[in-house]
Amino acid sequence: MDRSVLWRAALLQAVSVAAVAVVLAVALPRSFFEDWGWLAGPGAWAACALLVGRVLP
Repeated sequence: MDRSVLWRAALLQAVSVAAVAVVLAVALPRSFFEDWGWLAGPGAWAACALLVGRVLP
């Protein structure tokens, strides 16, 4: 893997996960994360990984 792709993927993954976390935190109550955080976190991470894989060459 080219290092430039690695750094772009890492940056895009971090930004997209942070954006999803902010949107979910604003949109959903704390009780959602107490009950479903175990699924929401990895699900958001996986969705962002798919986005990164789709966007980068």
